[in-house]
Amino acid sequence: MYVFNYDPESGAYTGGTPCEFCQRTPGNVLVPAWATSIPIPKYDPLKEWPFFDQQEGQWHLRPLPLPSPKEPAPAVADRAEALQATLQAHVDAATRIVDQLKYLAQGEGA
Repeated sequence: MYVFNYDPESGAYTGGTPCEFCQRTPGNVLVPAWATSIPIPKYDPLKEWPFFDQQEGQWHLRPLPLPSPKEPAPAVADRAEALQATLQAHVDAATRIVDQLKYLAQGEGA
């Protein structure tokens, strides 16, 4: 037997799991909390999601929210400037390290 799990607060479908049959009363299924043996309806996971209504004892499909509009990509010139600034920062850091190593080397030879 297979049961369908849902979130206890929202009722959103969270997946399915196999369940056990009761050994004391053969034929009875042991359905865990926040699960139901009522199968979920067919749905398109890109457009909607199943939610279980405990009071009605049935699944409802709700549309998924639309994605937020993306910010426009920076212009090519802006990206090139940002890349150049990043590369310059790395060169500057490397220069400082080399200067520090030279300074330390001079102190050891003195």
